[in-house]
Amino acid sequence: MATMYSDLHLGFLKHPNTRDVVKRYDLDAVKTAVMNLIRTNKGEKLFKPNFGGDLRSMLFEPSSAFTPDLLKRRWNEMLTMYEPRVTIQNLTITTENAELYIVLEVALKDRPDITFTLPISVDRIR
Repeated sequence: MATMYSDLHLGFLKHPNTRDVVKRYDLDAVKTAVMNLIRTNKGEKLFKPNFGGDLRSMLFEPSSAFTPDLLKRRWNEMLTMYEPRVTIQNLTITTENAELYIVLEVALKDRPDITFTLPISVDRIR
C-alpha cells in the first residue's frame, strides 16, 4: 500500500541516518493531527480564531444529555473545516467527579473501513 498521508513529528526529532526531521505516516499522521486539533483551544492559534476543539469551554459547563450532541456538532464542523481527511463515527462523553472522559471514534474519508479511537480525558485543576 502506498503512503497516503505524511506529517512532521511535532517533537522535531532528528532521524539518526538522514539527519532530517522525522515524519509520521498514514494513520499515525492523521491521529496526531486530529488530537492536536481537538486539544487546541479557540483563540490559541494566531489569525485563526475558530481553530481548535475548545475543550476548555466544556470543562466548567454542566453536563447534560445534550452535551455529546453539542460537542459532536462542533467537532464535525471543526474537522470538516480544518481536517477534511476524517469523519466522526461515534462520540461518547462521560463525567466523573471533576473529569471529563471522551471517546472519539473517527474514520478516514478516503478509506471508511479504517477507523481509530481517541480516548481523551480532561480534568479540572483546583
